[in-house]
Parts: sequence; structure tokens; C-alpha cells
Amino acid sequence: MLTSQELHQIQEIFQKEMLSINKDLKIINKDLGETRNDVKVLISYFNHDYVNLRKRIEVLEEHLGILTS
Repeated sequence: MLTSQELHQIQEIFQKEMLSINKDLKIINKDLGETRNDVKVLISYFNHDYVNLRKRIEVLEEHLGILTS
């Protein structure tokens, strides 16, 4: 059976590990939030470009008399 002192030492080690894990999780969450924002910006940029290109293609198709489905 473990003594009170041994249990206390185990508890201290566990608490230190939990603090370290919590610190790492905060960093990961921050990075994840930044990554999400970056992805949103990229999607918005490429979506905007796609819409503009699609409009130009439609104008060209109409000018050339090309029918699309």
C-alpha cells in the first residue's frame, strides 16, 4: 500500500504533467484557430476568382454563340 507521502508525490507529478498538457493544448487551439482563419481567407479568395472567371467565360461563350448545359 502507498504511503501518504508517496501519494502526495504522485499527485504533484500528475499535476505538473496536466499543466504541461494544458499549456500544449492552448497552443494547439490557438494554432488551429489561426489555420481555420487562413483556410477561410484562401477559400474566399479562390471562390472570388472562380466567380469572376466564370462570368468572363459566360460572356465569351455568349459572344461566340456557344451553348452550354
